[in-house]
Amino acid sequence: MTKKILFSIILLGGIIGLVACRQNSANSNVNNQASQEVPDSGVVIDITEKNGQIIFANLGDELIIDLKGNTDDKYQWSFREPISGGFLILKKHNIIETDDKRLANNEFISEWRFKLIKSGTFEIRFDYENSFLSSKPKKVFRIKVTTDSASALSNIIIDSPMAGETVKDKIMIRGYAKTISGKINYRVKNSEGKNITEGVITTTASDPAYGYFEKEVKVITVAGQDLTVELYQIAIADGQEIDLTKVELKT
Repeated sequence: MTKKILFSIILLGGIIGLVACRQNSANSNVNNQASQEVPDSGVVIDITEKNGQIIFANLGDELIIDLKGNTDDKYQWSFREPISGGFLILKKHNIIETDDKRLANNEFISEWRFKLIKSGTFEIRFDYENSFLSSKPKKVFRIKVTTDSASALSNIIIDSPMAGETVKDKIMIRGYAKTISGKINYRVKNSEGKNITEGVITTTASDPAYGYFEKEVKVITVAGQDLTVELYQIAIADGQEIDLTKVELKT
């Protein structure tokens, strides 16, 4: 199978993902209608260099992402999120392999253009992957897009774990944070209020930008004792805990 065919399949999967949110509506043309009702703002936001950050945008804005890959390693960029919510419509997708000054030998660019057609907060994610070679992506591009103002967001936003989630021997802690030092602290408490594990997670950016964070934490659970994940940062001025954010979990 040639690379161009592979890209066609991946593009089709991305389009299906973007359109899948329409299937929950009685009117299958709801996204097309929304696109027509939301005029182009004329604002183009290049998020290519914003991996792991939060982007503030408005309805009608165009988001562009240019993702580089290597033609020799048999990996491709696959669209993964969002697959629901109706936030985006795909305007354009190109594979650039020649005649571009940004390309070095054996490189390609997967060029994507989206229009924002619904207000809210959601994540855009692409995986650089080859499912025949590995079950895990070689690289991940992800950003969180929001139409809210910066003042409406908490300094620590937890995407995982979800409140009420049942855990066994590990917890995936991930999200976005606006930090002073590029680090946040975490601790996991049992139902008696005792710490069972704690540590520090590095984010991909620090103030004034939001940075992505992710860490898999191993825990020992006890039947009947639920857990609480707490994330916070330490104020430089006085060493006090600030921005405390909690998630209650089941065991």
